[in-house]
Amino acid sequence: MVNKNTTTLNRLLVNLFNEVLEAESKAVITGDFVDISNNDMHIIDAIGVDEAKNMSAIAAKLMVTVGTLTVNMNSLEKKGYIERKRSSEDKRMVYVTL
Repeated sequence: MVNKNTTTLNRLLVNLFNEVLEAESKAVITGDFVDISNNDMHIIDAIGVDEAKNMSAIAAKLMVTVGTLTVNMNSLEKKGYIERKRSSEDKRMVYVTL
C-alpha cells in the first residue's frame, strides 16, 4: 500500500515537471530561435560548445538510440544549427559540432 506522503510527493513532482516543461516551451517560442523545439534545445545542450562529439556519445547522454537522434540531427543540420563530419581515421564515426 502506498502511503499518503508518497502519493502527495509524487503528485507535486509531476506538477513541477509539467510546469518546467511549459516554461521551457514558452521560452523557446518567444526567443530568437522559434524554429527549434524543446527537444532540439536538449540536443544542442548535449552537443555543447567545447569539442566535437560523436553521435553515440550524444545519444547516450540523451538516453536515446543513435537512430532516433539521427532524425533530429537531420532537421538541425538543415536549419544550420549543427555540422556533421565523418572521421578521417574511421569513416563509421560521425562527429557533431554547433
